[in-house]
Order: sequence, then structure tokens, then C-alpha cells
Amino acid sequence: MKHSVEMNEIFTAMNKAQSEIGVAVKGSSGHQIVYADLAEIIRVIETPCKNNGLSHMQMPSDINGQPSLITLIGHTSGQWLSSETIMAHAKLSRGNDAQCRGASIAYQRRYSLKSVFGIAEMDEESAMAHETSKATKAIEEASPVATDAKVVQ
Repeated sequence: MKHSVEMNEIFTAMNKAQSEIGVAVKGSSGHQIVYADLAEIIRVIETPCKNNGLSHMQMPSDINGQPSLITLIGHTSGQWLSSETIMAHAKLSRGNDAQCRGASIAYQRRYSLKSVFGIAEMDEESAMAHETSKATKAIEEASPVATDAKVVQ
């Protein structure tokens, strides 16, 4: 991992963003698995990042001739952090080399963003239950009414 000299503001922003990030819904399937696709991962981080002055960029690169992906997280303060990972070569049942490379990039982008932002994947039903539970907890914490959890004896 590489990063700016100072990191206090980006860590504060990441902490706040991660508290706002929900779970990613597994809505795509392929290779006999169900997963949250890249668009879903980006959807989950988009608003929390904007709310906290964060942005992300991902760029294909290479490390000693091997395809890699650089993921860069920036903050409005100018602080940043980045990670570069060697990409596995996707094996598609059909398609040319460019399509395989594109599949590898999409796969790595998804996993890199999930790792950086601490995103969990759940099936649609579990994700709905999680979000409902999270919303209920937020309402209870904001409520002026005393609850057992708020009463200190």
C-alpha cells in the first residue's frame, strides 16, 4: 500500500463512510455462484463517499509485465492511499483475449473496492433484513424515549 504523508483526514472520512455503507446485494450469477456485481459495489459506496469527501479511481497497470490493477482512494484534503494488485487471468468459456482481460479487470475492481471499503455481500432477503435492523436501531438511538439499552443504573 502507498499513501500520502498525512492520513488523519482520510482515515476520519473512511471511518464515517464505512459506518454509512450498507451491504451489497448478490444479484448476479456466473460460474455457478451468485455475487454482487461491480455496479452494485459502486452503488453501495457512492453516496457515503460523496458525503465524506472521498473518491476512488481504478486503473489497469502492470507489475513486471504482469497485468495489475491500481485502486486509489482520494480525499478532498489531498490525502490519498493506493494499492496495486496483480490480476489473475479470467478464463471464459468463449471470447477473445480482450474480453478475458476486461473480465479480469472487472473482477479485480470489484474485489479491490470490497476490500478497501469493508463491504459484505448478502442475498437479497438477508440484505433487506439487515437494512431494516440497522434502520430500527438508528431510530431507537435517536428517540428521546428511554429504552432498557439507554437506562444506566
